[in-house]
Amino acid sequence: MILDMMMPPGIDGMETYRRIREMRPDQRAILLSGFAEMDRVSKAQAEGVGAFLAKPISLEKLAIAVREGIVYGILRKRLPCHAERQRSISSWLSRCDQR
Repeated sequence: MILDMMMPPGIDGMETYRRIREMRPDQRAILLSGFAEMDRVSKAQAEGVGAFLAKPISLEKLAIAVREGIVYGILRKRLPCHAERQRSISSWLSRCDQR
């Protein structure tokens, strides 16, 4: 899921993410913003958002974030420990980059 921090009118991307997590607790997202909102980014990441990208974004950066999210989702189901997942994700991504 890709969300923008600012989504007029109504609720912002973070509130949208919270509401979706009520229905799908394991849902992760990529948050986009054109503003340097580091305090909001830190809070969002603490709540489980997968990645944050500052606008303007390139398709390459978006593709990398999507790929990492997919890998995380696969490994989350297979590896119960967060630290093991992080090591496995880093290892897998470095092998992909070498190809």
